[in-house]
Amino acid sequence: LTIGRRVTPFFTERGVGYPFTAKNSALLDRACLITFTVFFILKVFTPWTAAAALFAFATAACNGWRLAGWYTPGIWRRPLLWSMHLSLAGMVFGFLLYGSQLFWSRVSDTLAMHALALSGIGLLTLSMMGRVSLGHSGRNIHEPPRLLVIALYLLCLSFICRILLPLAAPAQFLLWIGCAQVLWIAAFCLLLHGYTRIWFSPRIDGKPG
Repeated sequence: LTIGRRVTPFFTERGVGYPFTAKNSALLDRACLITFTVFFILKVFTPWTAAAALFAFATAACNGWRLAGWYTPGIWRRPLLWSMHLSLAGMVFGFLLYGSQLFWSRVSDTLAMHALALSGIGLLTLSMMGRVSLGHSGRNIHEPPRLLVIALYLLCLSFICRILLPLAAPAQFLLWIGCAQVLWIAAFCLLLHGYTRIWFSPRIDGKPG
């Protein structure tokens, strides 16, 4: 969440191709950190599940509000922007799942945790690796390799299979888990295949690196 706060509005302002100023608030930034920290402490170190759920909702609300201030329609033309926004939205959804355990028995800690992991560790990491590798090798960050774009779509599908479909059709749980695993592995295999040459080659602009 902290890394997303630093890079997402910055990259969005400079990547959409038209004047745009992301909305930021120091007060909202503090609220995001405080609500998450309290949620973490309550969830990990106390038996107070109701209080943890309430702070999960508060964390989702603060981060969702902040993410809305960074949104502009131009992100959908840039795979390395929409993937970052969707990853943060997926984390917001994960906190909503933690909170919904108060009244929805179908939601487990494992499901909520995987929502955070698939979006925050999976999609955000893949997007950042793809962007940084292009930028630091002298390539155009606005024209990522097609394999990377496919990989981003695969991780989005993996999120659907691992998080949404088990909620909608829990009887096929093992099928959804298997599909999510295959999609995750395929996404990072595509990254490896498409980026190995970039990682082990000199910068194309002749600069050191």
